Amino acid sequence: MQIRPKAGLVIKTHLAERKEDYPEGMKVFINLCHSADIPPPPTMDYEEVARAMLESDNVSFKVPLSLSAPRTDKDKSGKLCLVFDAACNTTPFEHCTKDASFHAFMVTLCCEWIESKHELTLSRDVSFPKLKSKGEISLHTIRKQSKSIITEIPKTIAPPKSVNPDVSKLAQTQSTDFVNAVLPHHEVFAEPPAGKPEFLVARVSLPKLATIKGNLHLDVEARKLIVTPAGKTAASLYKPLEIELNHNVVLEEVGAQFDLSTRVLTVTLVCEK
Repeated sequence: MQIRPKAGLVIKTHLAERKEDYPEGMKVFINLCHSADIPPPPTMDYEEVARAMLESDNVSFKVPLSLSAPRTDKDKSGKLCLVFDAACNTTPFEHCTKDASFHAFMVTLCCEWIESKHELTLSRDVSFPKLKSKGEISLHTIRKQSKSIITEIPKTIAPPKSVNPDVSKLAQTQSTDFVNAVLPHHEVFAEPPAGKPEFLVARVSLPKLATIKGNLHLDVEARKLIVTPAGKTAASLYKPLEIELNHNVVLEEVGAQFDLSTRVLTVTLVCEK
């Protein structure tokens, strides 16, 4: 589906090196925009991230970005400039407007993402014009339902770092509970879709659950995601679900959220490098 992210803030920089028809010194504007429909980061502990960034340059934290193709525009003097849209989930965007360290992290992330995808070299001498966007935000194609209202899954049911070896046995011992239950509909897609993925996003539809509190157990293996009903109500509705993954994932970097409006569980997993 296509969405148009909301305007947020503008990062102004320039090309540090010439690239084909783009001369050195050419101005570059990055529209850091946001949408609740874009997958959230694997972790939402921003205070911990900010502390880590102050202590070390090596921070293991990633924010999924949807990056537009470059387009040309004109600056105030009428000279050609490049414009990119970098869209993230609304929650990390809102946090970067409140926390200077996380703001700096997001600026660096946007610059590095553009450099990687388009083989450009951007100056880190940046400024922030008093604009919400340079031109109109472009449409972004994503694989997620629109108009979602995302609510974080409480930490008490967050995915454990180790795998529960008794999940299969649990399903067997509770088989009588699953007689009339159904297997949840699910889908898994990679981001980016082409090439080596950085993230896997799994979406599990649970329309009969009004809440996941006390109703689900989530376990993650290197190449498997396991969703197991907990309690009689959930067990009478849904069978345990094991999703085989096509890539190894980092067990310590897993995020899970339940959308109360669509009743869809979204799990974001970071792929091993």
